[in-house]
Amino acid sequence: MGSLRFPFPLPQQSKPSYKRSLCAAAVAVAAVGAGAGLAIAISLKHQRPITSPSSDIIERPCSAASSSRLLASSLSANGTPPPDKFVHSVSGMVFPLVVNGGRRLIGVGMRLKYQKRYLLFENRRNDIYYTFGVYADSSDIKRLRDKYSKYSATELKENKEFITDIVDEDLRMTISFQVVHNVLKTGTLRGEFAKNVGKRLKMISGSDDKELLQSFTSLFRDEYTLQKGSTVDLAREHNHILQIRIDGKEVGRFKSKLLCKSVFDLYIGPEAEYDKEAQKEFQLKLASMLQDKSDG
Repeated sequence: MGSLRFPFPLPQQSKPSYKRSLCAAAVAVAAVGAGAGLAIAISLKHQRPITSPSSDIIERPCSAASSSRLLASSLSANGTPPPDKFVHSVSGMVFPLVVNGGRRLIGVGMRLKYQKRYLLFENRRNDIYYTFGVYADSSDIKRLRDKYSKYSATELKENKEFITDIVDEDLRMTISFQVVHNVLKTGTLRGEFAKNVGKRLKMISGSDDKELLQSFTSLFRDEYTLQKGSTVDLAREHNHILQIRIDGKEVGRFKSKLLCKSVFDLYIGPEAEYDKEAQKEFQLKLASMLQDKSDG
């Protein structure tokens, strides 16, 4: 598969208590808020108040195992959620709700150092390498409506063909990484992409494409210093162009359907590598976006 590359010059918080009484209170408050058009989750001790960035009530708001969901968006002093920010409750990382001229945040996942979720019951942020927000352009997603209009969002949540089409089609989407753990270096990320994107390339195409993989991973040079809060964006543009940005600066792009598909399959595909709970949330939100008729 050919590719076209255009290189550019380039206080620890107190441990929250997940007692059942607080969970019950959070659910009760969220239920009341839903009736008024706003779901509000009660804040835990030493944490900022939180709310869902969408009008949907998030299921199991007090479950650490569901922390990769869209759990929290900061509230202002008067209790009104800001229009453009989302705070991931476990990592504390802040994501814009809209990027790239209209792509909407559909969910946030986590890449753990040891890939064992039970570590998060202690709210140990040091166990998280990075969080990743997934964004989608609703007008592009709705191009699949003719094929899937007969299904409800709940049915599409379990439909592997639907998420496979999302991964495969020429739809504008962005995966935005935010570094949580300072031990994550550019070389670590480069090695992870070499292994796991490389595995996807081979699985999808049936053969190695070492030249394409090398061209992609070579963009993640050691001269780019990653620290807590650093961002890496992988954006799929029309015509299967993958744009790569590090801390907001474009470092390269490739025109390759195979590379686009391999990257997005790794994070949101039916066999997503890292955060299975987040993958379910991504698929449900994409299904809801497809069924939404409010904007055409």
